[in-house]
Amino acid sequence: TSFQDLLLNAVALAFVTELDELIYTVLVPEDIKATVQSYAIARPRRATNPFAVDDQEVCWDSFKARRDRHLFLRIVGMALTVFVVVCIPVLFMRCMQQVLPGYKWDVHGPCESRLSALLSL
Repeated sequence: TSFQDLLLNAVALAFVTELDELIYTVLVPEDIKATVQSYAIARPRRATNPFAVDDQEVCWDSFKARRDRHLFLRIVGMALTVFVVVCIPVLFMRCMQQVLPGYKWDVHGPCESRLSALLSL
């Protein structure tokens, strides 16, 4: 209703619409970005002779196979990295933390009624 609200809503909208690009820019490595950029949607060419295979086509197929394998390995590596980044803190908090001796996740008792109300919905 006021100019300040309009400006605040415009900034919030810009943030929400550009959030996926920001996450992609920050989290995805440069070589994966280059590989994704090199992919193109194209219709397959129809050869006049279906049994004719030229050397350039075989070389291109070999390049695409190597590129696809590299992309697959990088994605698996990124997934493993995310798994490790999530699991190490959880493992540390559950099993190895010695900063607060005797800490047994004490917030569960006071929050139990709220949790049961939320879970019953």
